[in-house]
Amino acid sequence: MNQLSAATEARTQKSLSKLYRFDGVVMTLGAYLDSKEFEVVEREEGKIEYNRRKFNNMDYREQAEYERKLAEKVTRYYAQFSDGSMLTIPKLVADHYKEQA
Repeated sequence: MNQLSAATEARTQKSLSKLYRFDGVVMTLGAYLDSKEFEVVEREEGKIEYNRRKFNNMDYREQAEYERKLAEKVTRYYAQFSDGSMLTIPKLVADHYKEQA
């Protein structure tokens, strides 16, 4: 694909070097993803999740706004591992691993 700019590459490396706790061990996101077999999955999901109690406490105008927000979609990126588990990853990281493939 196209070449990443220096700024985008720096942001990608910053995302990959962020520390998380995986299976009781603290490691970077990049090290964890490199140690496992996975594929990048894109899913289009609702921006917010429906909450019946919240909806019922609104007036008509607020309900219309809430329904509009429910209809909005966002694309989320996941690393799907061979055991079926999934991990949410940033778009920059997903793009990085897609380019490597």
